[in-house]
Amino acid sequence: MREKFAAFLLIVASSFAYFIWEAQPDGLLHIYILNVGQGDAILIRTPNGTNILNDGSAGSSIMQELGAVLPYFDRTIDYAILSHPDRDHIEGLIHVARRVKIEKFYMNGAVRDNFLVRGLLSAIREYDIPIILADDSKDILLDDGVKLDLLYPFKLPLNQKDALNNTSIVFMLEYGETRALFTGDIEKETESEIVAAGVDIRADILKVAHHGSRSSSIQPMLDKIQPKIALISAGRDNKFGHPHPEVLERFTKMGVAIHRTDINGRIEIIVSPTDYTIK
Repeated sequence: MREKFAAFLLIVASSFAYFIWEAQPDGLLHIYILNVGQGDAILIRTPNGTNILNDGSAGSSIMQELGAVLPYFDRTIDYAILSHPDRDHIEGLIHVARRVKIEKFYMNGAVRDNFLVRGLLSAIREYDIPIILADDSKDILLDDGVKLDLLYPFKLPLNQKDALNNTSIVFMLEYGETRALFTGDIEKETESEIVAAGVDIRADILKVAHHGSRSSSIQPMLDKIQPKIALISAGRDNKFGHPHPEVLERFTKMGVAIHRTDINGRIEIIVSPTDYTIK
């Protein structure tokens, strides 16, 4: 009987050790375009295990997606970045703030007085989450060589008369030889502003603005970026017609590989110091 109990304890201990081992960072950068339907939610897990969440989708579908990609023993978001307070970017962050520890919360200061914004701010206050108002001076530098270069907004406070989409936080993720550009829902007006400012937006990987809407991804912007891969987060058969055929054609003519959550489901990019692969 004692031998059986000892064997049982050994199995339990081995299983526990396996889960602990599985939760350890693997020394690579992981970018997950989460499959949350018509919305945006992106998890970036750095080589040393820092978790960065960009937007939170509509509804609570993000919780299931985070559960699938975050290690069981590491359910902390070190940096949450809300690009702008539209429902398909903000709502899921309320669920995250109430169920997952968030260390720092980046937002752009754009105002929309509705129950979602009030709900998010209530959760932030309740859990005492520090807020950083993001502009191009608030870069994030990590000790594993990962850098988030905040490119837009250029300055604060924002013009509250601007369309919310055009206030989106835009940032460049850099690790080793790879650059990835995240654009929220910016439209042609902000894209033109970024191009005119001469900002270095060359990137291997582009998270396409506004779910591939016709209002975004103007050719001068794409010419500056010169992406190799375009990532589109959109819901299957969504009522907006995202991504728009004209936008897809622009990428196709440039020889850019297109990956879409409405077709491919969750997308994972694994980045080493010298290369990247897509799963």
